[in-house]
Amino acid sequence: MSKNKLAYLSALLLTAQSVALGAPPVQGTEVVPRLAANAPTTLPKSSSGSKPGSNNTLGNVFSKPATVVAQATSSDWPTISLTKRVSGLSQPVHITHADDRSGRIFVVEQSGRIRIVKNGVLLSQPFLDITSRVSFSGERGLLSVAFPPNYASKKYFYVYYTNVSGNIVVARYRLSANPDVANSNQEVILTINHQQFPNHNGGQLAFGPDGYLYIGT
Repeated sequence: MSKNKLAYLSALLLTAQSVALGAPPVQGTEVVPRLAANAPTTLPKSSSGSKPGSNNTLGNVFSKPATVVAQATSSDWPTISLTKRVSGLSQPVHITHADDRSGRIFVVEQSGRIRIVKNGVLLSQPFLDITSRVSFSGERGLLSVAFPPNYASKKYFYVYYTNVSGNIVVARYRLSANPDVANSNQEVILTINHQQFPNHNGGQLAFGPDGYLYIGT
């Protein structure tokens, strides 16, 4: 492949990647990737005489310069800053809320605890502590929690973790009399054999708009 073809393709791929990553376009502006001064504006077809549509030559794919959308400069992006709200968490891997108008934030710690941030303060007592049931190392651990619609009246929730055998478990827990502390008794909903693989455990739980619980494994 000639250097001109490589340069042309590189420009196309970089631009396509930028668009795929969501960089906002500049409306009404079109740009053709720059080629060397002596480069042809049309890539030649294969000298083998293959018919258009065959995949053995780049010339059959690009018969004219591609038109692409110009990307915005860095000045078009908003300024983002980070502000620390709480400290004292250990290995946080998931953050969510219960949609119960309590204003509480639930933070999953990979070692097997779920912590509550209430009124901007991290509560000292975990919402749930199942460290004795969780295998915590590498990609294993307690990975997420999901609260069902109408959680305030249902008073139960679901967690996703790897157990001490390395298998994946989805379990349901219920509230105690204290809304900031869950009952440690569990109801196992699903177990997936995964003990031979310490990685790629999935881990995401989420309720869809249809009310079903979706499990990312």
